[in-house]
Amino acid sequence: MQIFPRRFGGTRVDLGYSSNGDANFQSIGWGAKAGSGRWDLGLVRRQGSNEETPAGGELNSGFEQLSGLLRRTWTSGETSWEVLA
Repeated sequence: MQIFPRRFGGTRVDLGYSSNGDANFQSIGWGAKAGSGRWDLGLVRRQGSNEETPAGGELNSGFEQLSGLLRRTWTSGETSWEVLA
């Protein structure tokens, strides 16, 4: 999963799990207007583990991931500003 810069239309929460090998997934997003601009915040955590082949061998498929997005946009006069982290 990747988070691309986006705007959230409110609150979004996703949960997940996979039983074919271990897996894990959570995400949360929030966005709201604030004065002459808006805030957007997104967080994702994902965890995996090594899986087995049908013959019982181990596949190196494990990984961990943590991603975040902080975006602030606003206008001042005729100038639009955006800060993305």
